[in-house]
Amino acid sequence: MGALHIENDHNVYILGAGFSAEAGLPLMSSFMHRMRDAYDWLTQNGRRPEADAISRVLEFRLKAASAALRVQFEPDNIEDLFSLAAASGADAKALESDMRVAIAATLAFARTGAITLQVQIARPGQKPAPAWTSINSEFSTQNNQILVANPHSFYVAALCGPVATRGPSSKNTFISFNYDTVLEEALTTVGIPFDYCLPREVRVDEAVRQSLQEVDSEAELVRVLKLHGSVNWGTTLSPGPMTRFSSYDDLRRAQTIMPDLLPALLPPTWRKVFEGPMSSVWDAAVEALRSATRIIVIGFSIPPGDIHFKYLLAAGLRQSISLRDVVFVDPAGETIKDRASRLLMSSVRSTFHPFNAREFFKNANHLLSIGRSRSPEWAGSVS
Repeated sequence: MGALHIENDHNVYILGAGFSAEAGLPLMSSFMHRMRDAYDWLTQNGRRPEADAISRVLEFRLKAASAALRVQFEPDNIEDLFSLAAASGADAKALESDMRVAIAATLAFARTGAITLQVQIARPGQKPAPAWTSINSEFSTQNNQILVANPHSFYVAALCGPVATRGPSSKNTFISFNYDTVLEEALTTVGIPFDYCLPREVRVDEAVRQSLQEVDSEAELVRVLKLHGSVNWGTTLSPGPMTRFSSYDDLRRAQTIMPDLLPALLPPTWRKVFEGPMSSVWDAAVEALRSATRIIVIGFSIPPGDIHFKYLLAAGLRQSISLRDVVFVDPAGETIKDRASRLLMSSVRSTFHPFNAREFFKNANHLLSIGRSRSPEWAGSVS
């Protein structure tokens, strides 16, 4: 029997919709409202196929409301609606296609009108500001620089980038249930290379190919494991290869020559099957949890009906020797505590922070509680 491999500083972050909220993206509970708003914007901008997909989804939502009379079902919850569409017999493929397009288009719309709140960091010294920040000259003094950054860029920089104090065994893995690319955009902005852990047979768009060539072959890649798919991954409803694009806009442009191309989004349903390229992502997520020192769940509400989260944890933790803590970060503190108590055994040490992402990351003590700290040159205050 081989020696056990123990990880003493491997953080696994599990991200839900609450993590992306500061980028203007809706939570699951408000997604249908934003989808209705997106319809007019898409129509005005000549994006008729996406608007039509939303129209058909809203029509399905109207018909689906009758299900709520007999079972616990929320027709205005996009995940419930997506799950029902995927289980709707002969209409399932057409409905699933419309749901994928409608979700991706709604996220694109939400980003266009978002006013992203900036993070201000008081940084001691007069070193030049990094490329992903700008100096707020109004508050600059002789001994401090007030830097302004996109919040998600600062968050990833504080966890695994230039703001963080890195130990020799420090590792970070992100498992995301989000379809959006807020995390990847932040990593790219800060200059942190990442790996989706998709298999080699997944095609890459030319823009992606060029960016991959620029990555130092010796660089440590942060794993970004998106279990529900991503708006920048393209596939078709019929079996076929997956293509990775830089963005949803690039995927849309590719549809001019591949009209049956769709965002590769998986419904959060009992019918979800992890096969093909997605099986590699699932396997990587299980392996990451198996070696996790800490699991930090941010902005994920632990929906009672999402049995895949339960079995993801079970698969990952059944052979875990390294786990020390499970940390939950969500404003709905008591609700999360109650749901977590139904999910985890009492022997698992759990901590609950009733905050949103900004309130958590701006507090240096919170970072210390998950084994991370800001380096001395970034020791100033954050607002």
